[in-house]
This record gives sequence, structure tokens and C-alpha cells, in this order.
Amino acid sequence: IMNEEGLFEKVEIMGPPTYEAWEACWNIFVTACIMFNIIDEGKLRRYMKFIRRLARKHDDKCWPLIYQAEVRMRLERASEIREELEEQHELDLQNGWRTHFNPARPWDAVWEKILSGSGDWWWRNVEQPCLLITCNVKTVADYVDGDAPVAASAMLMDTLTGTTTANNTTRGKKRPR
Repeated sequence: IMNEEGLFEKVEIMGPPTYEAWEACWNIFVTACIMFNIIDEGKLRRYMKFIRRLARKHDDKCWPLIYQAEVRMRLERASEIREELEEQHELDLQNGWRTHFNPARPWDAVWEKILSGSGDWWWRNVEQPCLLITCNVKTVADYVDGDAPVAASAMLMDTLTGTTTANNTTRGKKRPR
């Protein structure tokens, strides 16, 4: 961001403290994807509804874990899926097979794969850990690594002045990538 001297400085912005705050941010991403014809709106809405179901299904204390998994899906797993789809597309073309992958819009296919072929990933990264957390076998801290920290619900940011009314955050140690 630009500081008061007009110089840019790097700052870490915490993730949304609740699902509702995440959805407001997600809708901005949806708008950009539609404007630039990157991903079909239907897939983006289905993904939002999927995250909503996870958030509503599990206790509020699981939100930092759900958010961490959601961030990892977008920043890490989605790139891996894209590579897999591009490799499969090349193989399909070499063999003269029909392919539905559109190299001009690869992220649309990635989001389809996230929605239809990532159930095991979500089970390992959200469903199973949240079950153990809800049953008090494990805690959120056992799973949240700090690479996608969320703002504490009491944190309010004054967007005009850059000041905060509280400086509470839910953080852990960042994991190596």
C-alpha cells in the first residue's frame, strides 16, 4: 500500500474473520472473473455455496481452518490442477481424442475440477479436521499453520486512516511453501 510519504510498503492483511466477510470479498473476485471472462459465473457461485455449506456445517471456531483450506485451494492446489489439466489436454490432442479443456480459459476448467473432483482433498483438509475439533479430540491450533491468518472478529479497520480499533489476530507460525 502507499504510505503517507507516497512510498509503497508491503503489509500483511488478515483474512476475513467470518464467512459473511469472506463472501463479500469473494463477490469482488467473482466480478473480476466475469469482467475478464476468466471463469463462468455459475462455477464461482457454486464454489461460494460450497464454502458457505462448510462454514454453516461446522462450528464457528472452525472458520480459520476452513479459510486456510480455501486459500490453499486457490493459491496452491488450483495451480497444480491447471498443470494436470494442461498435460491431459496435450495428451488428448496427441492421441486425437476429444478434449473439453479450453487453453484460452484454463481457470474455468480448473474451477470445474475443484467443484467436481476434489472431494478427497476437502475431506482431508476440512471435513475430518473439523469433525475432530468439534468432538474436542483436536483443536484448531493443531491444524491452522498461520499461512492464511484471519482477523479476529473484534478487529475493525478504518479504511480511510488505516487505523484499527483493536489489534487482535488469529495467527500461527507460517508454514513453508
